[in-house]
Amino acid sequence: MTISALGPELLHRAARTYDLVVHLPIEFPLPGPAKPISERFRELSDALLLRTLATAGIPFHIVTGTLESRIAALSARVEGLQSAF
Repeated sequence: MTISALGPELLHRAARTYDLVVHLPIEFPLPGPAKPISERFRELSDALLLRTLATAGIPFHIVTGTLESRIAALSARVEGLQSAF
């Protein structure tokens, strides 16, 4: 398999194997003065991720809000998924 074929293969595998895909958009700045990546990189990678998921037709949920509300929303999604089985 070539490198160029790896991306589509990973997307196909994700579409068939993941039960839940959750996107946590950028809502908080990275802490501390020495950031491992720039805010611009975060924005670009966030946009690329959303485009890739949409293009591949992989359903995903966007969870926003405070850390506490994100945890609550994720817990509810996982519990709902578990009760479906």
